[in-house]
Amino acid sequence: MPHAPSRRNLALLLLRSREGVMAHFRAILHQHGLTEQQWRVLRALLDAGASTQLADREGRTPLQLARARRYTAMVQMLERAGAR
Repeated sequence: MPHAPSRRNLALLLLRSREGVMAHFRAILHQHGLTEQQWRVLRALLDAGASTQLADREGRTPLQLARARRYTAMVQMLERAGAR
């Protein structure tokens, strides 16, 4: 009986790899009150060069908002990106 060629689905392999990595981080994010979606959005914005100094209508910066909401992981990410 000939061996059927195996076809790998790259998208599925990447998703499985991502899940393997994120499984370790979800508990940490949850412990710091941060969802995976919030973390991904913040990471994407910082990677794209978004300003950490812009303020909302009340004059609050992203760092001030993260501190007020006690998002410690987000505070650390913003501080590493140069937020003041």
